[in-house]
Amino acid sequence: MSTMHSSQSSKIKDKDRNKIEFRIHPESKLNGDLDLITTKKGSETNLKRKKKCQCGTVPLMVFGLILLTFGLLSIKFRISDVILDIRLQMIPGTPPFELWLNPQPEVRLNVFIFTVENANEFLNGNEPNIKIKEIGPIVYREYLKHSDVIFHPNSTLSYTATRRAEFLPLANTPGILNETIVVPNFALLAAAGFVNTQNFFIKFGYTFMEKQYNEGLFINISIYDYLWNYKSRVLEKAKALAPTMVPTLNSGILHGIYVENSDRYNVRIGKKYGDSEFFLINTLNGAPTVPGYNVENGDCYASVQNATEGAMYRQRLTKKSVLSFWRKALCRTAQLHYEKEMKIGNIPAYKYILRSNMYDRLPNKERDCYKGTYGELPNGLTDVSKCYFNMPFAASLPHFYGRSEGFTKKFQGLHPDEEKHTCFTIVEPTMGAPLVQTARSQMNLVIPKLSYLFENHYKKFEEMILPLFWIEYYQNGLTPQMESMIGFFVNVLPIIQITLTSTLLIVGFTLTVVAFDLKFVQMVVNKSDRDRTVESYRVEKGVLDGQNFSSNTIRLFVNLHPTDDRTNVKRNYFLKICLKTEDFLKACEECLYYEKEIEVYSKILPTVEESLRSINEPGQLAPKCYYTDLKRGVLVFEDLSDNNFESVSKSDGMDLDHLRLSLSTLAKWHAATAVLLLTRPELFEWNKKTMYKNSKTIEGFFKSIAKTLSNTAKKWSEFEEVADKLINIPSHVYEDIYKEYLPTENGFNVLLHGDMWSNNILFHHNTQGKPTDIRLVDFALCKHTNPSFDLALLLYGSSHSASITQADRETLIKFYHIELNRLLRKLRYPAQIPTLLDIQALVFRFDFYNALIVLFVIGLRYMGESFDGGFVELTKNAQNGEGESATMYSHPKCIEDLKYLLNMFDRRGYFDF
Repeated sequence: MSTMHSSQSSKIKDKDRNKIEFRIHPESKLNGDLDLITTKKGSETNLKRKKKCQCGTVPLMVFGLILLTFGLLSIKFRISDVILDIRLQMIPGTPPFELWLNPQPEVRLNVFIFTVENANEFLNGNEPNIKIKEIGPIVYREYLKHSDVIFHPNSTLSYTATRRAEFLPLANTPGILNETIVVPNFALLAAAGFVNTQNFFIKFGYTFMEKQYNEGLFINISIYDYLWNYKSRVLEKAKALAPTMVPTLNSGILHGIYVENSDRYNVRIGKKYGDSEFFLINTLNGAPTVPGYNVENGDCYASVQNATEGAMYRQRLTKKSVLSFWRKALCRTAQLHYEKEMKIGNIPAYKYILRSNMYDRLPNKERDCYKGTYGELPNGLTDVSKCYFNMPFAASLPHFYGRSEGFTKKFQGLHPDEEKHTCFTIVEPTMGAPLVQTARSQMNLVIPKLSYLFENHYKKFEEMILPLFWIEYYQNGLTPQMESMIGFFVNVLPIIQITLTSTLLIVGFTLTVVAFDLKFVQMVVNKSDRDRTVESYRVEKGVLDGQNFSSNTIRLFVNLHPTDDRTNVKRNYFLKICLKTEDFLKACEECLYYEKEIEVYSKILPTVEESLRSINEPGQLAPKCYYTDLKRGVLVFEDLSDNNFESVSKSDGMDLDHLRLSLSTLAKWHAATAVLLLTRPELFEWNKKTMYKNSKTIEGFFKSIAKTLSNTAKKWSEFEEVADKLINIPSHVYEDIYKEYLPTENGFNVLLHGDMWSNNILFHHNTQGKPTDIRLVDFALCKHTNPSFDLALLLYGSSHSASITQADRETLIKFYHIELNRLLRKLRYPAQIPTLLDIQALVFRFDFYNALIVLFVIGLRYMGESFDGGFVELTKNAQNGEGESATMYSHPKCIEDLKYLLNMFDRRGYFDF
């Protein structure tokens, strides 16, 4: 893993940024009157402070930092997330609660009745099939009201849902309710099916009464009575004789649905359950099962849990989400599956559909709660008898859509149509708000094989599934108010979020820069130019977006007061500032990133360079460091771009010349630190903490690399085995990461640079493009152990497999060893000098963890310059398979390198545990 501080050489053009400059009046002291010169696109504005202010920069900086903090927080805590979190709580008085309490979208209830056109012919036996004709729609509006709301301490909500239907005269054919229709006398037929399961005396009594009243198995009835006031004289007499066996005298189809249509729900709310369980049902009327199913009495466990009543769905839906809803007319829960993306107006939405096999029989008969009370139902039907007084009813899709079984052949006039007879809901996925939805179901009478006691005309209906009517609940859109609210949430709010975040970050950064402490600038200057006074300075963003992963960087351009000979002097500095995010500060604390780097720049590097000078090996290994502040996490360096230092192309990688110069410099660092570790161990007291031990952040980082690599390798057929190995690394392997960073006992140890790849190596080139000088940057991952990781990361992570061969790498290791051997002898290394075989073996066997980091760095090299989220954010994205990390291995050269290295590392057994 790497802190991945980007090279100081990355240029940002002046024309693409604002310049902010403080100027001290020549006659004033350091804290005197200030001129603020703001230059933008060539124009200059002077804002003069008329009064002296000794401490005006402090509140300005504090305010700027506050804005920056809010800007960063607004990235993590988006306005939309806050709104959704409030919605989770269902707080009374808030729009989500009030809109739910009294739902406003208009829901149409359309009723379609099957009238019989050949009743006499069928009963007389002249025609074998029943001819039916669809009448309708008879249009009502359904009103839903939620009342008696109670919030419970266990993060649930109880309420009563009441539904009623109101006839809409203007939406119907005039006089439609008074029209007469011919329909099966399903009250008698249903009673016959029920009585058929009873003892002889009940069956005999029923058939006797039926003969006495002779109502007929087809009746003429008005549409209104069929819907609301359908009564039978036979049932009236039966109820008088046996009240418990006839639960209701009114068999009107809407009467059965809407009279006493109040249900008590308990649903989940709040952060305890989160988006995935928001408003899912716990209990209905005090039980977790469909009304009528009593498990204690031996009934099947027909659960209503994890469904909704269809007024709203859970938040943050995905294409893999399955929506479950409860409807009394269905007497069960039903599931909707994602079909496609679409738009309703300007609102993006997902369409979920009820699959045509929803009502099919399950392979496990014991778990099929809806297979039928009066014998097993065929596919396409679901038993609803428990919700209708145990009468033999079953629901299906209208016109038996999706079915061509034998039971459908007994009727003429069925015209199944996908557009007219299927169920769907179109939902705005973030809020889970239904925009358009249609629930359709057909009620059928299931007539079993009847007893010999029934007359022949009953026998004509034996083993028939008789379609009676079908109903459609249709919500076509939202109210203008709700549509505006959702449109604002999904279309306008993201723009406001981006604008707000950008404004906070830009203004906060600008104010922080404007308030930059002049004393601090003067203190930095005194480190390089004693007795010189700052005249003015300006700051710029240090590197391009996408090149800083663990720090903010700033370039500081300083103008000094003229010397006695009136010569103007300019100094440029490069500032590295610790990212102030919670996750990264945690990582810094766990692994001592900034403490290590400050110790290296303040103590180790000066001592190393002095040791090298003592053996006539002059040269500067790293940029000069003028100032360090561990508490603030700040380091100030010379600006290497002044001397034309630059990094190599990430995608092209290093060639042999650049690798040789890098290895020569690395040999100097390794040799000098190897000697110091043995001769001056007190310099390394800060390095005694075991790196990465008990660091969940780092464990997560390594796991995320393995997951991303596995997901990438799965795409290539020849790498499926490697992909499986990477995703199945045992947990203990990650927990033991720290052991790989312990010193090698009785072996050759150095102070690792720890981040030795092309992003952290800067070169000076001659006119022919050959490297002539080098600087190493970013020493935050230094650790006392063997040199294998530095060598492997440089040789494998910083070069392209097509230009640097394995033979080249082995030759380069030999070159490194020659340099290392020479330097160790000159420095009088007090232990046994490693042989070439020792070094080659170390690099060959470096380990699984270092292999993962090399492969991770390969991806970083090709990622481009658009990602600016930092190492912790990149790690989170990798764990979730999101963002840049999900596509960091998509570059053709990267794929070539990755395949080459995965093959090599797999052959060496790095992924075998």
